[in-house]
Order: sequence, then C-alpha cells, then structure tokens
Amino acid sequence: MKKILSLILSAVMLFTVLSGVTSASAKDSAGDLQYRQFNSQHADFNYKGKTFVKTTYNTDTQKSTVIISASPNKSGKKIKAKGYVGNTAIDRNYVYYIDYGASALMRVKKNGKGKKAVIKCAGLGINTEIDFIIDGKYLIYNKTTHDEGYVTVTSSALYVCKTNGKGKKKIASGVEPNFFTYKGNLYYLKNNRLVKYNLKKKKSKKIKVNKSLNNAEAIMMVDKKFYIAYGLESPESTGKAQISYGYIDVKTGKYTNKGTYSDYLDPVHEAFIYNDSLYLSVGTGGGNAICKAKNGTFDFDSYDSLYDNYKYSVYDGAGGIGYYNGKAICKLINFMKSGVFKYSYIKK
Repeated sequence: MKKILSLILSAVMLFTVLSGVTSASAKDSAGDLQYRQFNSQHADFNYKGKTFVKTTYNTDTQKSTVIISASPNKSGKKIKAKGYVGNTAIDRNYVYYIDYGASALMRVKKNGKGKKAVIKCAGLGINTEIDFIIDGKYLIYNKTTHDEGYVTVTSSALYVCKTNGKGKKKIASGVEPNFFTYKGNLYYLKNNRLVKYNLKKKKSKKIKVNKSLNNAEAIMMVDKKFYIAYGLESPESTGKAQISYGYIDVKTGKYTNKGTYSDYLDPVHEAFIYNDSLYLSVGTGGGNAICKAKNGTFDFDSYDSLYDNYKYSVYDGAGGIGYYNGKAICKLINFMKSGVFKYSYIKK
C-alpha cells in the first residue's frame, strides 16, 4: 500500500513540475510582449504565437479587411471593417484593431465571431487618434486630439481599462508617444521625465535618470531597456540629420549612449531597435527605404535586396515596420501590381 501511495505521489509531483514547465514556456518573455506593443502602436500587423493578423485596404470602397492567418504571407479568416483599419493587437482569445469607419477600437474572436466596440471615440481619424497596447488583462491607450491641420496636439490622455473596455481609469495627460510595460509596470515619457506606473497598485513614480530627457523621443523597450533617441526630426533646410540614441535601465535610471550618427535623410517615418541597433524607415512618396545606424552614419546599401530590383517599397513608410516572433520585418508594397504586398525579414 505504501508503495502504491509513493508511486501516486511521485506521479503527482512529476505532473506538477511538467505543468510548471509548460506554463512557463508558454508565457511571453518581456521582450516578445514589448515587440507586440511596438506593433500595436506603429504597424498594421501583429502576432502572438502561431496567429498573425494583417490588413488590406480597398481604395475603391475605402474600407479595410482584417485577415487572421498562421503566418505573414498566408491567407486566412477575413473580417470586414467599416472603414480604414489602423493598428492591431492580439491576446490569447481576441484580435484588436482600430476601425476608423466605426470610430472605435474593436475586438473580435480569433474565429471571426463576436465583433464588438471596446473603446468608442468620436472624431477618430478626423482630429483624434488612439494608440494602444495590451498586457494580460490590461488595455492601455493614449487618446490624442489635434488641431484642424492635424499638426499640433491640443490634448492627450492616457487610460487603462480591462481588455473588454470596462473599468476605465485615467493615468495621466500630456504623455509622449510610445509607451511599454515591463513586469507589471507601465513606462512612458512626460514633461521630459521617465515615469513608471504600477498597473496593480495604480500608482506612478518618476524615475531619476542621469541624462537630460529634453527633446528625447521614446522608441522602444526591450526587457528593462527603455530606448530613446534625439534628433529624429531632420532639418528641413539641409536634410542633414544628426541622431543619437541609447537606453535607460529602468531599474537604476542609468543612461547608456549607443552613439551619434549623421547623414542626409529624407523624413524619418519610423525608428526601431533590432539587436540593440537603431534602424530607420525613411523616404518620400514611393521611395521609402530601410537603413541602419552604423559607423557614424546610416547604411542603406545592405538593404537593397529587400526591394527586388525596386519593384517593392516599404509600405507607406509608417505602418510597414514591426516584429514577428522576435525578428524585425517590413511590409512591402509592389509598384507593378496594385494592392499586392509581402512581408520580408530585415537582416541584422
């Protein structure tokens, strides 16, 4: 009898250990979650595990279609939107997307059913925009209102709520773009300060940084590294940009400089971090391209193969850069065939 009980106990202990391993391996790393949070603030595609969500846009109907598939270049379940679709996100059960035609942040089950508005926002796409991220049970979004010319920000407010839109609470106003979470805390820039907000305790704290954050722009967060850059706005008169970047360790407040880079650049659409290096999406019209900060300047030539003898261009500059399972990818639009695009990896 004792032997049987011992065997049962051993089996229970083994199951517990294996269950712990399984749940741990299934859980997101901080970096992977932050990659998806970058996507949901910048790209019109996103991923989680074996699910990839992307969008297409019909210029005749002026409406988008959300496509839920197994990987970037595969077809999948199609969900029609009421208008143009902006950024997207995915959690365990749902896909989220901004539908400008519905003036709302929508969510739908991965099987395409149960579509509903999570956050309704009058004037969305006219003078108001929403940037949002998902972290577990939390949905965090920044609502920004512009003047009539869509040039100057007149107001902004950062909120947190449940992923179904309930329990909304205002965190702060006047928050700069690009905010990320790390181990239960939300990090963002406000009034030239780095702020940490504990999502559970609902308390904020300014982090003392050994570097002035005047004119700093948040780019990305990878684990505890909060990346910032200076000089992303290229001078209009010469086009000569001088850009420096680095990261803040959010635990210590120490800033580490990664270098200063100078070059003649077209307008910068996106800045992103890949393997600790700074990459830019730049260009005007159909000439959007990728470059990497390297040896004091920006390397364009190494990425020429992306464009397949210039049949393709980075999609709209903005919206075409993001991550997929830990690797940087870009959405490329075909010059020769209207509405045809593909996704390609960006080499390190």
